[in-house]
This record gives sequence, C-alpha cells and structure tokens, in this order.
Amino acid sequence: MSDLENNPVEDSGEQCSLPERVQVNNLVLFALCTGMQYLAAPVLYVGITQASLCEKLGADARVANLPATMFFAFTAMPVLLAWLSPGIGSLRRNLSICYGSTATMLGVTALVLSMPVADSVKLGVVILQGAVSGAAGPTAIALLWEMVGRGSDERRRGLALGLAFGAGPVLAVIGSFVQAVLMGGNFFGLEFKSPENLDGFVVLFACGVPVMVIASVLSWFFKLPEVEFEPSREPIGEVLGLLVGLPLMLASIGLVQAGEFT
Repeated sequence: MSDLENNPVEDSGEQCSLPERVQVNNLVLFALCTGMQYLAAPVLYVGITQASLCEKLGADARVANLPATMFFAFTAMPVLLAWLSPGIGSLRRNLSICYGSTATMLGVTALVLSMPVADSVKLGVVILQGAVSGAAGPTAIALLWEMVGRGSDERRRGLALGLAFGAGPVLAVIGSFVQAVLMGGNFFGLEFKSPENLDGFVVLFACGVPVMVIASVLSWFFKLPEVEFEPSREPIGEVLGLLVGLPLMLASIGLVQAGEFT
C-alpha cells in the first residue's frame, strides 16, 4: 500500500463556519463589487482622464499630473484605516464608506464642472477627487479581500476570482467605450469626436456615481463569522512612520505646487 493510501492528504484550506449558501453569497458580492470598480475605472483610476481635464481647464503639465500624484500619495490609506479601525465588526461599514465617499466625490466633481465657477476651483476639485480615489480605492480592495478571506473557505474562492477577474475586464471595456463616446477618441477602429466643452467630463464623472452607490449598498450584504474577541488597536509606534511621512509628503507636494496658485 502506498504512502498516500496510508497517510491521506488532508485538506489544508481554511475552513469557514458560515453555511455554504452564505459563503457563495459573499463570493458573488466580492465579484460584483470588483466588477463595479472595473466599470468605473475611467474615473476611479486617476491618470489620463483627469490630466486631460486639467489641461482643458488651462493647467500646465505640472498641475495636470497633480491628481495622479495625489492618488498615489494616498494609496497608503489601507494601513492607516486598519490601525484606526481594526475591528472585524466594522469591515462592512468601512467598505461601504469607501464606496460612498467615492460616489460623493464623483458627484461633487460632476456638479462643480457643470457650474459657472472659476477654473481654479474646478482644478482644485479634480485634484481632490484624485486624492479621495487614491485613499478609498485601494482601501476598498483591501477590505474586499478581507471579506472574502473571512467569509468563505479557501477552496471555494476560485468562484469569486473567476467571476471578478473574468467578467470584470469586460465591464472595464464597456467603461472605456462609454469614455470614448463621451470624450472622443478611437475605440477598436471607431472614431468619436472630442467635445469642445466639459460636458463629456461632466457626464463621465456623473456616470460613476450610481455605480459606486451600488457597490456601497452591496457592501452591507456581506456576512462574516462572529468572533469571540475583536482585535485591539496596535500601539501608535506601529504606524508612526506613516503618520509622520504622509503629512510631510503632502507638504512637499504643496510647496512644489505653491507657485502655480500664487
């Protein structure tokens, strides 16, 4: 008799105490939330869209790149949030807040762009939108993985990955097509005329609002196993470098850009 027959291999996957139906629901919710992020990618992943918008508002290359700079500056936010709110019971709330704040900022951006206000105000809002997306987007992704890690068996997670990263890119293509229609450009050989005003940007940012609202609502339907003891907050020394480094980085960015607004 072989060693495998004498010593059968045990399933080393993580076991979740939730019923199978609840676990499947969690996996589908993970895929749906990820899909919403793919669909809204043209405005969530800050870069070319915001840079071209800033250029239309009269900004030079330095200011046009500032939304992306702020996006990457705030990508350390998941670490800070994990320290500020380490409780398992707050995961759903925090995830919903991330999506809700993103939806709010997209709505504010669309509203301000449609109003007869100074271009400097519009630029400031676009830059702020980059910062909010940089803080909320990576944090939401980290929280989603925490949800699926706690709310499902390891052996079942292929379902979530297949749905999220199989159908998700299709939604990203749909989002890119909408962006091309609204803002002009080439999409698989189809040519779309670029509008002279900001109407295309207004509609594009506005379209992201209901998508993120849906994700925010879906966040509340995750179910997680109850824990006997909630994790406590780590000593401040664990994140001291981040607490000091982030303000210093923002201050340095502000000093570099100060001459543009004075």
